[in-house]
Amino acid sequence: MSTTAIFVELLVIGIQTALWVMLVVATFQPEVIHPPELSKWEGLITAGAFAVCYSLGILVDRIADLIFVAARPKDVIDSAQWIKRWRNRISNEKIDTSALALAFKEGKASEYLDYFRSRIRITRALSVNALLATVALIIFLTIRCDSINLWLVIPIVCLLGGGISVFAFFAVGGLDLANNAQKDEVKRLLQKDNPVEKAQNPGHQADG
Repeated sequence: MSTTAIFVELLVIGIQTALWVMLVVATFQPEVIHPPELSKWEGLITAGAFAVCYSLGILVDRIADLIFVAARPKDVIDSAQWIKRWRNRISNEKIDTSALALAFKEGKASEYLDYFRSRIRITRALSVNALLATVALIIFLTIRCDSINLWLVIPIVCLLGGGISVFAFFAVGGLDLANNAQKDEVKRLLQKDNPVEKAQNPGHQADG
């Protein structure tokens, strides 16, 4: 994956993170959000915001990696029959590999798989950030919004934020399974494209 693609990926994750971080800041230090004479420092603030978002992206990407290594949504999908039936419709068994086959013919299979892994990382971070944003918003509403009906609003926030987090969690599992299928397809295409390897491994072909 190119350096630019990695930078953009971490920046997207960092922007997701910055949304709930700003909520936390607005809850406890609201004056920081609108400092006086802000217009004089717009260029410096913009550059600083990009640097902060990039740094947050690195941090949350690493945290999400640790969480998903432990949680393994792919295993959760495999253990639940109804989820597995849903997964079978959209991933391994019926995955469309035509785009991958085209990329392989053009010598861009590696870039295609990198793009797929990028989607996994962004979705993985979304699952974590949606959950943290939900908590941050609940705290903000509880402390700063006394005039609204919290008994009505907080359940809606939990439903939306938690729903996005859970959906993204299972989406990561589905993307992982689809990514594995894509890798298997690359191996098949490589074997098909390499007659020398096939001739050296006749037993493997017979097993297939």
